[in-house]
Amino acid sequence: MSVVVSQVIQHRKPFGVLSRELKSAGDIVCIERKLGKEETELVKRILVKGVPGAGKSSTISKLAYDWACGRQNSPISKFQLLFALTINEIDTNTDLIGIIQDQLLPEVSGESLRAYIQSNASEVVILLDGYDEASKYFHQCKNISNVLRSKWLAEACVIVTTRSNQVGKFCQNYGPYLQVHIPGFSQFGVKEYIRKFFKLHQEANDYDVSDGVDKKVRKFLLCIRASSLYQLSFIPIILSMLCLLWVDDEKLPSTVTALYKEVITHLAKHTFAKTATDELDVRSVQNWSERVLDHIGNVAIEGLFEDRLVFQSDEFEKAALEDACSLGVVTKEKKSYKLNVTYHVTFLHKTFQEICAAYYWTKLIDTEMETFKKYLMQVTGDNIDEMEYLLRFACGLSVKAAEVILPHVVQIICNDCKWKDTAGYVNFYNNIYLQIPIFLLYETESNNTEIGQCSELYMLLKPLLKSVCLERSDQGVIKSFKKS
Repeated sequence: MSVVVSQVIQHRKPFGVLSRELKSAGDIVCIERKLGKEETELVKRILVKGVPGAGKSSTISKLAYDWACGRQNSPISKFQLLFALTINEIDTNTDLIGIIQDQLLPEVSGESLRAYIQSNASEVVILLDGYDEASKYFHQCKNISNVLRSKWLAEACVIVTTRSNQVGKFCQNYGPYLQVHIPGFSQFGVKEYIRKFFKLHQEANDYDVSDGVDKKVRKFLLCIRASSLYQLSFIPIILSMLCLLWVDDEKLPSTVTALYKEVITHLAKHTFAKTATDELDVRSVQNWSERVLDHIGNVAIEGLFEDRLVFQSDEFEKAALEDACSLGVVTKEKKSYKLNVTYHVTFLHKTFQEICAAYYWTKLIDTEMETFKKYLMQVTGDNIDEMEYLLRFACGLSVKAAEVILPHVVQIICNDCKWKDTAGYVNFYNNIYLQIPIFLLYETESNNTEIGQCSELYMLLKPLLKSVCLERSDQGVIKSFKKS
């Protein structure tokens, strides 16, 4: 199933951002910038940004696939060599050539590879996926930083992907890049994806594909447009999960936490169905999946605070890791480098690492409050945006945890000068970070509880809820709070 994800070029201007849409992923390598009135040159350094699950990695995969297939209608085919590298798998003790050998070409001589790349740099494209998943030692990689700063292989085309909240950090380290924003699906893309999903589902289940696909699409769209998750449906990974749940019950969850919980339950049902002889007990399946997430959550949360998304298998309890692999939230892959053989463990998506971490973290609220607070104190004004989904899931899983987390988040916003204007007041307007406590509050589904009426929290959020245009939130969230 193929549905195009939108790509929007963003040119930084003195008085704002100039945007225009690309027709295809391949057009990323054809972007030109003006050097004078008539002279232009191709842009060689491009940063692809977007929220989790928007399609950044899919864009990289599409470019690599089109190049490998020699698609003549794709501009990517003009390059002689393409290297698609995953940043979270990079060994920080090696250089670019060693990384390419490790991930792609173990049988090729390093010296000959280096010589060819240096001699034909303009014919080379390097795709680096997942800067936001890089370890804190990534900048120490031999000559990778030089490539990113155009000090080496300046003529090569380098495309890097990252979550939007890491753009500032990236540009601070490596200089200005032309930015391509991946907003996810267009409205047409959403409808097309849903139509193709339902059609494939009917074919797989031997239904009459001529009957009811358009009707199902219309019904689903009406339901999702009335849902608080409507804006998130433009994110491909979220839309795929919504479709997956809809085809079973024709119902949609109300929050992001509820969505992930239902998807995990769906995965657990599928796992049990392979061997079950009796009818599945849904509650037992849910309890088992929650225990699995809890048992690997300690590794997941440590990884988040250490900026790690790739783990060694021996960091997990053996039984817990086997269960997590069976559930499908992690994968274990054999890695060979020279004479060393290890097993790398990665989560299905970073958001799955975050919800596993949240399951473990919220359980501590009743058993080890000091440990719970130790992790909470590591959430600061410098990383609160990176920890947004961990905080969302934690608040969605436990109201008791939310009662501790929300005042801490509010305190960060009140005390940290970067949220304030020149006069020292919290600037409510056009500040995306101030949306975070609203999302956390909404995940609790507790509009009128003590959380919502907590004086300090409520006084901070009330003008924001009533006045600010929240760019990333959906109207369902705003309406539900404006009623209070």
